Amino acid sequence: MADDVGQALAGLVPRVGRDDWDDVLRRSEERRPRRAVLVLAVVGCLLVAIPAVAAPKLWRSLSAAKAPSAELWATLRLPDGRPAGTLELALPGALWSNPRSHLRLPRRLVRTAHGVRLVNTFVVRWRLEVTALGGRADRGVLYIRRNVAHAGTEVATLCRPCRSGDEGRLRLTLHDTVALINDQLAFALATGSSPRAATGPVVLRR
Repeated sequence: MADDVGQALAGLVPRVGRDDWDDVLRRSEERRPRRAVLVLAVVGCLLVAIPAVAAPKLWRSLSAAKAPSAELWATLRLPDGRPAGTLELALPGALWSNPRSHLRLPRRLVRTAHGVRLVNTFVVRWRLEVTALGGRADRGVLYIRRNVAHAGTEVATLCRPCRSGDEGRLRLTLHDTVALINDQLAFALATGSSPRAATGPVVLRR
């Protein structure tokens, strides 16, 4: 038994001259120039390929002028439930992450003279269609929905007065944009007789 254990332990000891530490270092030095040449070749290819291919494609995908990254929709209804129109919104260039809290956190990239940078304001494009109320209203506002903190607080006025087919742009802060893309806002058309003549929740479509 003792002989068997001794043989087993001896087998664990590397053979001098072939598997010892000096041999490992020697073989490493022999292979290093060949690996260095390969690494330099790969890096050179990437330096050429990334500016020529990846950067333009990345900017085209993020460019605010070419493709909205977020689209939202509100179906407007009268107090009795009848349809009253629609509101469409788009946030050009808006990106967002989904952390563990499932709260969408928007970011927007803009091109500058020195490259691309993040900004904390967001441009929102909108278009209104009114099929009730005679196709018009005194005012159209975004406000915080029920069951959300500060419910009823107005966030932005889109039109004053409002008519079917109106469209425009507005600029929102990061805080208000977070509320917008997390389905916490609603839209209302106001008339002289009612501040909520037609309303609808704003929801993210994509």
